[in-house]
Amino acid sequence: MESYGTRANIIFCNFVTCLGVFAALNACSINVLTKQQPTGSIKMNEVLELSANTYFNADQMHLTFDLDADFNPVMNWNTNQLFLYVTASYMTTANKRNEVTVWDYILKDQANARMKLRKERNEYPLRDQFKQLRGRNVTLSLKYRYMPIVGFMTEHVVATSSFRIPDKYFKKNK
Repeated sequence: MESYGTRANIIFCNFVTCLGVFAALNACSINVLTKQQPTGSIKMNEVLELSANTYFNADQMHLTFDLDADFNPVMNWNTNQLFLYVTASYMTTANKRNEVTVWDYILKDQANARMKLRKERNEYPLRDQFKQLRGRNVTLSLKYRYMPIVGFMTEHVVATSSFRIPDKYFKKNK
């Protein structure tokens, strides 16, 4: 006859094995059953400020953008949250690739999965440490990171748009 400790160990091991199998099936079912990707668009609305930040010795820019996106296709039973963010990427002579996150949002429920933002201001300024921001072509990208309850995190691009930064420093009056 087996002891109580051995019986408890057998029950626990069977429970963990079943839990692992069902978690793997849950993660795989998302890849098989959901094929749609979210749709959306992003557009730079207005550059509010392009100035020299003397504290950081860098160029700094503030902007507003319009965002329209529907994340309902990726909201399912295995979605823990979506980390949405907007990046501004550009090239300079000092750094070949510059990518700055200017806005982010954590989407946790399907009720907020349809987003329509107008004249949304960036949360984080766009800065260039070598003062080479003026006159550059910038690409705004709406991206999201899918964070499932079980499975691998994945990163996707929803929409992109490009614009040119002005050549001179300025600041709009409110």
